[in-house]
Amino acid sequence: MKTAAKSLIVLVLITLLINSNLKAQQHAVDFYEQTFNFSADETLNIKFDGNLNKGAVLSFYNELSKSNHQSLINSLLKYKDDYKLNDWLYYQLVRKTAEQLSPKAINYHRYTLYKWFLMTKSGYDSKIAIGNNQLIFYVRNDEDISDIPFFMINQKKYMCLNYHDYGKFFQKENT
Repeated sequence: MKTAAKSLIVLVLITLLINSNLKAQQHAVDFYEQTFNFSADETLNIKFDGNLNKGAVLSFYNELSKSNHQSLINSLLKYKDDYKLNDWLYYQLVRKTAEQLSPKAINYHRYTLYKWFLMTKSGYDSKIAIGNNQLIFYVRNDEDISDIPFFMINQKKYMCLNYHDYGKFFQKENT
């Protein structure tokens, strides 16, 4: 009887594992002659309709916080540790990961919100600013980089990591 019960438990666990894998989409990101593989649970697929306001941004973040995001964050941080990525290279990996989750050309704001979420959940002090119909993404940085826009909060410097996406249309004022 014990063997039959164990077999039944194993069968149930295998079924659950197969079903959970069917709900996760597998991704492979080429990254500096290596490949970063990750699975994205369907709960990570959060819609963002393009209404760029504080309420919509907070709603997106809160919904994403309820998702099964931790395995993705763990995979990113493990890759960072395994390959000894500095903060800049880690951000590049996050950019490529966000591009897989939400292609930049299809929904730029959603793509930027994924970058913000992934960096924040990875332990980085990151901020979003909204203004002039732009979504500006900042990450705290102590480096002296003079050609990148930044702002200060309590003597902490936050560098703008997506100003180049707006090109000549970037407007730091009113954000």
